[in-house]
Amino acid sequence: MSNFSYYGYELFSIPVELHSILATNVFFQCFSLLELSNSWPSANHYDLLCNRISEISDADFKQIFAKPYRVLTLPPINSLKIFLDSLLPELLHCADYDISYVSEYESSKNPKLKKNSYDIPFRIVRNSINDVGPAHFDGMYWDLSKGTISEVSMRSFSSRAKVWIPIIGCDSTNSLSVVSGSHLQEVPIVSSEFINLTSSVKGVSNIEVCSEWFMQQSSRVSVPAFQQCNAILFHDKLVHKAPRNSTSPLRISLEFTVLYS
Repeated sequence: MSNFSYYGYELFSIPVELHSILATNVFFQCFSLLELSNSWPSANHYDLLCNRISEISDADFKQIFAKPYRVLTLPPINSLKIFLDSLLPELLHCADYDISYVSEYESSKNPKLKKNSYDIPFRIVRNSINDVGPAHFDGMYWDLSKGTISEVSMRSFSSRAKVWIPIIGCDSTNSLSVVSGSHLQEVPIVSSEFINLTSSVKGVSNIEVCSEWFMQQSSRVSVPAFQQCNAILFHDKLVHKAPRNSTSPLRISLEFTVLYS
């Protein structure tokens, strides 16, 4: 049985050159969003980015770096796809795979995105600010978006997995953690409901893995990918959580969903 089937995840390495290309383009896109293009390129682009983000308000940060604007739109996506073509079919034991496309909502918000643009966003977590969500597994959220413009099409594929790539600011205490083998369990979920006062229709405002259950899994929690050029492929039912950033000015990572059959 493969690690992906047994533990729910597989660690793999990304070529140094490819990681450098991805990181460079994440920084370039950040500089563009913050209107710092005149300062690009810079030998200390990480420090410049940290300083600029520390100067803006929380509201501005969330608006500037809303999900539709964090999706990579530059040519290195092709380099990443070529690398994945040589790796993922074997790791997933699948006949075919592809990266998921952006949703209709995302392509409507960002004119640089098209309906068939790959959904490869970067994520920025500021120091000592709660930029992270609760413990969860991705499969929890798919049903919530069904029938809305946020729904991501499965196209002709039958299964999903996620890839997470640390870019900068990550270490063994400041990277994505996973609960090994949790994809094989019935994990307890807690949700809260709201009622739309206009339509009187109930909806789910928040959904997460039960915190008591998660705390009981400490012996099975690991941080597989935190070194430069590490990456992790994991099952869409694997419970995972990103910690608050308490060790670096900014933690930056890439993540995307893989569809396969």
